[in-house]
Order: sequence, then C-alpha cells, then structure tokens
Amino acid sequence: MKISKKDENISDCAFHVVENHLSGGGAAGALATGRNVICKKTAQGYLEESRQLAARNDSAREEELKHLSREIHDELGQRLSALRMGVSVIGIRCKQDEALQAMIQPMITLVDSTILMVRNLVASLRPSALDMGIVPALEYLIDEFNDTHPEVQCTLHATEDEIDLDEKRATEIFRIVQESLTNIGRHAQASKAEVALKGTASHYVLEVLDNGIGFDPSLQKKQSFGLIGIRERVLMLNGELEISSLTNQRTKIKVVIPRNAAPGKS
Repeated sequence: MKISKKDENISDCAFHVVENHLSGGGAAGALATGRNVICKKTAQGYLEESRQLAARNDSAREEELKHLSREIHDELGQRLSALRMGVSVIGIRCKQDEALQAMIQPMITLVDSTILMVRNLVASLRPSALDMGIVPALEYLIDEFNDTHPEVQCTLHATEDEIDLDEKRATEIFRIVQESLTNIGRHAQASKAEVALKGTASHYVLEVLDNGIGFDPSLQKKQSFGLIGIRERVLMLNGELEISSLTNQRTKIKVVIPRNAAPGKS
C-alpha cells in the first residue's frame, strides 16, 4: 500500500492486521502494524544495479584482455619470429667466423627467451585455447598448473561432448578454475587436486577438489579476495556456489550453472 501526506514523499508500506475479539465472541476492532519497505526495495535495487555494473565491467575487462592478447600475439610475436629467423640466417652464412658466431648465439638465446616470455604473457591474459572450447582451455590450464606446481598432481575429468558453452560462460568458468587452482597452489599444501566439469539435462556442474589442509568456512577471512571473485562470477552466471572444507582433510568448490539460463546482464 502506498500512503502520502501533504508536502511529503510517497511511502511504500506493508501492513499486518490482526482482529481483536470480545470475550463473548464479537469483534472489538483490529490491530494494524505497518512498516515502510521502500528502504528495503531501494537496497535491493542498488544491489541489483551493483551486480549488473560488475557484470558489465567484467565483460569489458575480458574483451580488453582478449584484444590485448591478440595484438601482442600478432604484432610482437611476428616481429620476434622475423628477428629470430634473421639472426639465424646470419649465423648460417657466417658459420666460419668463430668470433661472429660467439656473438650470434647469445642473441639467438635472448630472442628465444623473449618469444617464450611473450607466449606466457599472452596465455596469462587470455589463453588462445579458449577459442577451441572450455575443455581444451582447462587442459591447458591444468598442464600449466602441473608444470609450475610439481608437488601437486592435478587431473581433469570432462567430456567435451557434454559441454556446450557460449564464450561468456566458458570464460567465467575458466576464470573460476584459474582462481581455484591459484588458491590451491598458494594455501592448500595439497598433493592432489581434481577439476571436474560435466553437463546434465538442465545444468552444468563444476567441481574443484584438493586433499590439502582445508580451512574452517565459518572463520573465512572477509578479505579472501579469491573466493569473493569466485562468488561474483557465479552470480553473473545465475549459478549456485557451495564451498565445503574439512580442516587437514580437503576442500571442495562446487558450482552449478543453469544450462538454458542466459548469463547476467552485461
């Protein structure tokens, strides 16, 4: 019910009415209690606007990373490859000049290391494997994790035939797994980790598990930006997030995403 007074703003109120009875059974009146719910509605509106803004910012950021990675790969990568070929040709033509060879070989090594650095930079911005689908992208991500964390054996369980994701949802799932593996590498002290992605008739289900030291979710720090970022991405996918952990045993992150529902507005 909306009520207003002269020279005052309209208020949106919710009322609860209880009938009062006489001892003989007749009605004596009614007691009505009301509260202004406009503040609650306004807060909900602000929250929804904040989430939509976050979704737009995230989409814009991903597009910028995609553009930047392609520019670096196409422009800088091609120039470095041409430089590598040019230096190699000089080395071949002057192979009898030992002094020149001694100068060329360090140059070739430097160019090779620079090409590798550029490839790693491009992959960190946005792996090209994402263009081939979420499963190849996750395979790349886990291979990279295993290379940089040899103490942890991480495996992937996913069937590409079951997974049919648009680019936005594929990117968000990739980032969720990326952040989860980052947390495992930094904090879990685990020896094993698993990533599982499957599709059902109505949902996609993602699970990331490790056998590390775990944590008490009730004591989780508010400044755990990794988990905060995961929650925000799940919200943008209209999904549900479940985090369960047993101290000194394991941690499990489970994300359930509707198959047919479109991602949050962007």
